[in-house]
Amino acid sequence: MTKRCILEMSLNNKGSLIFVIFLLILFAFIGGMIVSLLSSSSVSSSEDLLSAQAFYLAESGKEIAIERCLNEGFCDNATYKLNNGDMIVNFIFSTPIKLDNGSNATLYEATSEGKIGSIRRKIEFKFWK
Repeated sequence: MTKRCILEMSLNNKGSLIFVIFLLILFAFIGGMIVSLLSSSSVSSSEDLLSAQAFYLAESGKEIAIERCLNEGFCDNATYKLNNGDMIVNFIFSTPIKLDNGSNATLYEATSEGKIGSIRRKIEFKFWK
């Protein structure tokens, strides 16, 4: 082999080595981006799940408050605790009303808040008794 052939082979090998290093860096970058996206979407999913659970706690608090007010006469603020969260019911006001059929009733307005850790969901509702 001549010196020129050896020099050309050496330059071709250097170019191939640079190309391989470039590909490795590119694939490492793409892999890192994929891992980052997957981990952030998993955090988002767990927060969505906790948010839904907090909403259902608020709904449950509403149902408990209405049932206790209508059936037991207990129409006051209360906190109910479950294993993983709290339901906080606050009665805002009550006012006497007259229904379409002429009978008298009391209109209640209240809020129910479901809380799991730092996640909170709040709903407002009205009912009459």
